[in-house]
Amino acid sequence: MKYRFLLQVNGQKGNTTADYTETIQNIARQFGISEDDMNINKEYLAANYVDPATIPVIVGIMLIVVLAGIITIYSVYYVSMNQRVREFGKLKAIGATKRQLRQIVLREGMGVALFAIPIGLLIGTVAVKVVLLQFVEHAKDSNVLITEAYKVVAKGEVQLYYWWIYLLAIAVTLCTVYLSLMKPMRMAAKVSEIEAMRYQGGSKRQKSSRKGYQFLNIGRLTKRNLAENKKKSTITIVSMAVTGIFVMMVATVLSCANPMESAKSSIVGQYEISPIVESGNKEHPEYEWAEVQKNNPLNEGLKQQIEELDGVERVDVFTALKVSGGPFEEKIGTEFINGVPEEYAEELKKGITEGNVTYEELKSGDKVILDRALLHWYPDIKVGDKLKLNIHDGDNTFQKEIEVAAIGEYGTGLTNYNCLIMAKEGAEKLTINNSSSYFQVIADKDYDEALEASLQAIVDGSGRLQMRTWKNEYDTWENAIQMTRGACYAFIIILAAISIMNLINTMINSVHVRKKELGMMQAIGMSDRQLMKMLQLEGIFYTVGTLIISIGVGSLAGYPLFLYAKRTGMFDISTYHYPVTAAIIIILTLFVIQMLLAIFIAKSVRKDSLIERIRFSE
Repeated sequence: MKYRFLLQVNGQKGNTTADYTETIQNIARQFGISEDDMNINKEYLAANYVDPATIPVIVGIMLIVVLAGIITIYSVYYVSMNQRVREFGKLKAIGATKRQLRQIVLREGMGVALFAIPIGLLIGTVAVKVVLLQFVEHAKDSNVLITEAYKVVAKGEVQLYYWWIYLLAIAVTLCTVYLSLMKPMRMAAKVSEIEAMRYQGGSKRQKSSRKGYQFLNIGRLTKRNLAENKKKSTITIVSMAVTGIFVMMVATVLSCANPMESAKSSIVGQYEISPIVESGNKEHPEYEWAEVQKNNPLNEGLKQQIEELDGVERVDVFTALKVSGGPFEEKIGTEFINGVPEEYAEELKKGITEGNVTYEELKSGDKVILDRALLHWYPDIKVGDKLKLNIHDGDNTFQKEIEVAAIGEYGTGLTNYNCLIMAKEGAEKLTINNSSSYFQVIADKDYDEALEASLQAIVDGSGRLQMRTWKNEYDTWENAIQMTRGACYAFIIILAAISIMNLINTMINSVHVRKKELGMMQAIGMSDRQLMKMLQLEGIFYTVGTLIISIGVGSLAGYPLFLYAKRTGMFDISTYHYPVTAAIIIILTLFVIQMLLAIFIAKSVRKDSLIERIRFSE
C-alpha cells in the first residue's frame, strides 16, 4: 500500500522561496524521502513569498536610477557652482569656514529634496495601482496565476503599500542627493578669497590663448561661448549620452525579440503533436518515456490520418533517445538524442559553428551535433570528444560511444531542448521501440481554424497526446515581448527625462549668466533672429555630441548584448535587427527638444528690456 501526504511547513515572516524549499528538502531527508517522491508547490511559494532571484533585479534597477540621479544633480550643481565662486569667496572673506560653506551647499540640496520627496511619494502612490492594474490587465489572459492576480488587485484584496517602502524611497533619495553634492561641497570649500574676487565666470584663470577674429559671426560667437567651459559641456554631453547608450542597448534586444521569429524558432511547423511524457509522476507511471516507447501513440496510422486532413502538406517525424553516463553522470537520464528527419539536413548544416559533419555521416548513429545551449551546463565538451553514453531504450539499456562531430546553434523548435542531434535514421538504428517524440505538422496556412479543430479532436480522442500550435506560440511571445517592451521603455523614458533635464539646465543657466553680455551684444546690433540662431547652434552642439556617443557607442555595445541573448535563449532570439526606430526616435526627440528650448529661452530673454539686461548683475 502506498501513501500520499500533503504537508504544510511552518515558517517565519520574511523568508524567501529558497528558504522554504531548503526546509522542505531537509524534512524529506530526515524521513528518507527522495526528491523523486516529493513535489514542492512552487506556484504557492512564488505567490506568497519572496523569490531571491528578484532581489538582484530590483537592486540593479535602483542602482541605475540612483546613478542617473547622481549624474543629473551633480551636473546641475556643477554648472551653478561655477557661477557662485564670487559669492563663496565673499563669504569666506568675512569669516565663513570650509565646513560652513559645505553645509550651505548641502542644506540647499537637502532643502530641495525635502520639498520634492513628498511630491514624488504622492505621485508614486497614485501611479503604483494604476500601473500595476494596466500591467496585469494586459497579461491576465496569459495564465491562471496572472488572471487571479488581476482580480485581487482590482478588488483591493492585496496590500500594495508598505511603510518600509516609503522609508526606503526617502532614504535612497537623500543618499542620492548627498552623493551628488559631495564634489560641489568640496568645490565650495576650496574657493580662494583672492581668486574669487578676480573670478569673471567660466573656467579657471589661465594664460590667455584666445584667438582673435577680424570678423565676428554667429558661429564663431557660439564656439567661443562653448569653449568658455569645456568641462561643463563635456559633463552635460556625457550625462545625456549615458542614458542614450542604455536606451540603444535595451532597444537592440527588444528589436531582435520579434514575436514572429520567436514563434518560428520555438516550433518548426504550424502544429506540433507529441505524447504526454512526465518523469517521476507516481500517479501515472505510464507517462514515463520508457513506457511511452513500448506503446507510442505517434504511430504510422496516426501519421496517415493527419496527412489526409485538408490543409496538411506533410508530417515530419522527430525521434528521441534517452541517454545517461559520460559527462551527464550528475543528471542521469535527463539528456536526449534528437533524431532529425532529412527534410532539415540543410538547416542542420547552416547552424554548424564549429567542426564539420554531413547529414549522411549522422545517419551512421556514431556521430552527433552538439547544440551550443548544452555548453552552458557542460562547458568542457568540445568537437572530437567521444562520449561513452548509456542508451535507454524502453526497458533495455546498452552502452554506445558517440563522437561530437560538430557544435551548432539551433532554435528550440528544431531541438525540442534535446541538445544531442543526430539524423533520424541514425537514431532509429539505436532503438527497437517506437521512439517518435513529436510530429511536426506542416500546413499550407499558419492558422486554419478548421484544421486546428480536426487535430484537436484527434488529440482529445486519444487521451495520451498533447498539441502546440504556431498561433498559440505567436500569441504567447507577442504578449510576453509587449509586456517586457512596455516595462523597459517606461523605465527608459524616466531615465531619458532625467537626462534631458541636464540639457535644459545647462542652456538656461548658460543664458542666465550671460544675460548682461547678450544684452550688450543686442545693443550693438545683434538681432533677435541672430540670438535665436546662436542658442540653436549651442543646443545643436549638445545634441549632436550626445547622439554621436549614444548611437555610436550604444550600437557597438548592443551587438554583444544580442549575442548574449541569442546564446542564452532569451526570447528565442536568433537574428540581429538594428534598432532603427529607437535611433530615429532619439534623434528626433533631442532635436525637437533643443529647438523648443531655444525658442523658449529666446522669448524669456526678450521679456526684459535691453537696459534691464545690461544692468543685470549676478
